[in-house]
Amino acid sequence: MRRTLDHRHDGVRAYLAALGVAGAIDYLAESSRYRALVAAEHANFNIDTYRAANAFEGDLATRMVKAQGDAAMRATTLQRDRREAKRIASERGSKLLAVMMLGSALVFFATIAGAGPKPPTPGPIGATRLLTIASMRLGGRNAA
Repeated sequence: MRRTLDHRHDGVRAYLAALGVAGAIDYLAESSRYRALVAAEHANFNIDTYRAANAFEGDLATRMVKAQGDAAMRATTLQRDRREAKRIASERGSKLLAVMMLGSALVFFATIAGAGPKPPTPGPIGATRLLTIASMRLGGRNAA
């Protein structure tokens, strides 16, 4: 029986640690309060000290459930604001896309207009001119 009573607080200690890691409670303050209750229970085990330790756990659980309920209510009431924010963000995204497309179209048309007319293609080179150039190049190779 004594061994069971020694380990009955392990669950609450783990619960305190998990809540402390999550940032839901001030771990040092709550842990020291619980440690004092456990020490009092070990020093003088009676129904009052036993109930005090149990009441601490019950109170802690009640506070966490209440905090979770408050957070859920807050999220529910903020849902309308969230919808409005999403609508505004979507509207701004559409406007930004339209401005970007207009800018791209303006750059495209400016590029087309700035290119101007095509330069005239050079006239064809006659066959006699090509033969002269080819013979000059071949003559230069043979001389080297």
